[in-house]
Amino acid sequence: ARVSALAPATRSVLEVLAALAEPAPSRLVAEVAGLERRPTVEALAQTASLGFVIDEADGRCRFSHDQTRRKVYQMMEPDRRQGLHQRIYQAQEHRPTPPAQLAHHARLAGRMAETRRWHLEAANQALTVNGYRTAADHFGQADDAAQELGIELVDRAADLLAYEATLDVLGRRSEQTMLLKALRELELPRPVSLELAEREAWLLVNTDDPGEADRVASRAVEEARSSGVPFVGLLNTIAVARYRAGDLPGTLAAADEALAQAESAADRIGAETIRGKALVDLLRHQEGKVHLSRAVAEAEAIGDARAKIEAVNYLAVTEYALGRYEEAERTFSEALALSESIGYRWGEGFNLVNLATLHAAQGHGGKALDLFNRANDILGSLDYRRVESIVKYNLADLNHRLLGDDDEAVDRRKVVDIGKCNDCHETLALHGDNRVGNTELCATCHNANATDINRRAGDCEAALGDDDEPIDLKVMVHRIHAGNVGLCGYGNSAHDYNGVVYPGRLNNCEGCHLEGTFYPVDPGAVLATTVDAGDDRST
Repeated sequence: ARVSALAPATRSVLEVLAALAEPAPSRLVAEVAGLERRPTVEALAQTASLGFVIDEADGRCRFSHDQTRRKVYQMMEPDRRQGLHQRIYQAQEHRPTPPAQLAHHARLAGRMAETRRWHLEAANQALTVNGYRTAADHFGQADDAAQELGIELVDRAADLLAYEATLDVLGRRSEQTMLLKALRELELPRPVSLELAEREAWLLVNTDDPGEADRVASRAVEEARSSGVPFVGLLNTIAVARYRAGDLPGTLAAADEALAQAESAADRIGAETIRGKALVDLLRHQEGKVHLSRAVAEAEAIGDARAKIEAVNYLAVTEYALGRYEEAERTFSEALALSESIGYRWGEGFNLVNLATLHAAQGHGGKALDLFNRANDILGSLDYRRVESIVKYNLADLNHRLLGDDDEAVDRRKVVDIGKCNDCHETLALHGDNRVGNTELCATCHNANATDINRRAGDCEAALGDDDEPIDLKVMVHRIHAGNVGLCGYGNSAHDYNGVVYPGRLNNCEGCHLEGTFYPVDPGAVLATTVDAGDDRST
């Protein structure tokens, strides 16, 4: 009632402030209200005397309470509101104004083309400061506007791929999958179709199918070569896929080609990081640190927090492998804090796992348990089953050790001394990352039920045949050291160990084993090994 009784000019000024929804200078209020400056200042003074409005120190004015602002806004007729947003947009369009504000007023003014334009601008602006959540919100609103305008999906594809890449950082896998599936059914221009292939391959990498990721990206590389389209991003994706599959020579080959073709810091960072990781896993720690440090420096130079996280994380892994635990903890914590600040779920999960593993190795069970629980919550939403299973194993093991259960605790059967393994291997880390120096953890996957049947396809089947082999740790390790087995690994890669020469006497069991853990074998303590899975591909 108080607002209704105000003079027309005073009420108009209040309505303009209500539509602006933010502190505004009197000159902007006057322009939108269609008033001269003096009557505008007088009207603002009256609203201030009535307690509606307050002046800020910088000369701008705003509603004293947002609830009052909302009430004034709701009292206006729809046409009046739309007309005010139209005038606000026109007044601000050519002034230095945040694109998110322009998008807001354009939408409420019914100007959908401008709405789309400014939401895309706001999304890209947010990405420059690693604001992935904000960017995802703006990409989504830009696409809503595009659909209202009737823009076909094929003409929105490039923007949607940028949206999908942002969702990837946030770990929103189901939304990524739906977007890529919709785009896959379209006839797209060559550069866009190749970018789609890269994004599909990257999703496959991050959902634990590196073999298929390598194939998808490699096909796209050949297509790009023939059409003259740059493909450094695809090469980096191939390098990561091969790394996840355990193919370190293949990783280095792809990373080297990517470095040779890189024309920007963004292209170099990915190649330097994955090359550094592969070298560290090959125990060439100092060489690896050089590449990882370069990646960190270049990521800092261009403000790419996500890329920095990847490199910093593996610098920490390197320190951990070298036994420098304090430096490893500091560096993992740095990568975790940065991941949390930008909402990078993958980075959060992996750095929590690495910190938990570090604390567990130092006997800090309580800290490790808390960190593994946090990692489990995150990784469970990312559809990366292999790492999730490792986390669940460690959770179960730590819970058992710290909390016990209804029965008397029984230690796992120990048969090897990891120190003896490291006499030859230096650091036993065949799969890389934090999967080092713990044969009990190896046996989580390399158990008595498992064969390589699910990896015996494609290139590996062509190289080694279609008869699956057991990957039960006790059988597999003996056969590898005896040099008489070929196995199929991640990415359907062939690992032919025929001809491997063990640098010792094969009949010296204590070269690896603890005393009394070999002959005679107690059948009650050893599970029978599956040697042929038959038609059962669930192993």
